[in-house]
Amino acid sequence: MSKRDYIGALIASCISVFAYQTGFFFFLFLVPLQLLLFRSGLKVARVAVLGVGIALVYLGIKHTAFGNGDVRGYLLLVELVIPFLLLGGFLLENGFFGNLGGVLLNALLATAMTALVSIAVLQVLNNEAFIAYYKAQFAEMFNILKSALAGSSDIDLIPMMDMDVDTMLVHVSSVFYKGFLFAYFCILFLSYSFALSVERLTKHEAGIITVMIPDYFVWVLIAALSLVLIDARFQPNPVLGYVGWNVFLIVMLLYGLRGLGLIRQMLEVRKVHPVVRYFIAFATVILLLHPRYGRVLLVGIPLIGISEIWFKYKRT
Repeated sequence: MSKRDYIGALIASCISVFAYQTGFFFFLFLVPLQLLLFRSGLKVARVAVLGVGIALVYLGIKHTAFGNGDVRGYLLLVELVIPFLLLGGFLLENGFFGNLGGVLLNALLATAMTALVSIAVLQVLNNEAFIAYYKAQFAEMFNILKSALAGSSDIDLIPMMDMDVDTMLVHVSSVFYKGFLFAYFCILFLSYSFALSVERLTKHEAGIITVMIPDYFVWVLIAALSLVLIDARFQPNPVLGYVGWNVFLIVMLLYGLRGLGLIRQMLEVRKVHPVVRYFIAFATVILLLHPRYGRVLLVGIPLIGISEIWFKYKRT
């Protein structure tokens, strides 16, 4: 590695750590590493990942140094487990552990490994002292939120304000379990796609990423939906619901991305004016934010992707 490579790795590491520490934009912290990999290769990116890892360990120890001694180790584990799972997924996605498959397959493998690790971590965190500490912290934040919203006239907030802490904690935990692996996959795969789009745009190439979904994935979707329905009806085992919901959301996301690719392809084939295309894209984003039409689009766009199983469009 040259001096320029080390400087690039240092800059990418600093930007990555800063993005993670911002909180709201933490999901972008893999993008600088991915851009560095595209520009300088996996060897240089590996050095940057090492730098990010060292910085996060230092910050994690610093953030938990003054915590309760009985739960300090658990707090450090919570602080580090998500970023290190993402860094490991980043390396796996980009072939660090060998040519296991394409980027999509590697991202799915990383998500599957994260599922196993997360179940083990949850077992470790199933500790009486940590649960009591977590509940106390959550109760404090929830009470502050209720106080802040006490004067609000928004009807949608009234049911939440009427909940007790334990009921609200159950709802929050349910949302977390149903979406954790989905969020992990989104950060991993979409960071790669976004960085690749930026890299292509700098070379004046097309920047839109399309996803090719094997036909057999429809059976994965059906199996995941079956687990979701079983969990909603019988709730036999928390792990089934955890796996079912997350796999269902991930596969729907992939079909949604493919559906967007097919819509783009149809507009290009019909030579729709670019201004009209931008208007359609803008209108789609606005409609997605609408509570009623947004749900229709969230189902309809993936269905377009699924339709490719029966209607063989020309792939792009």
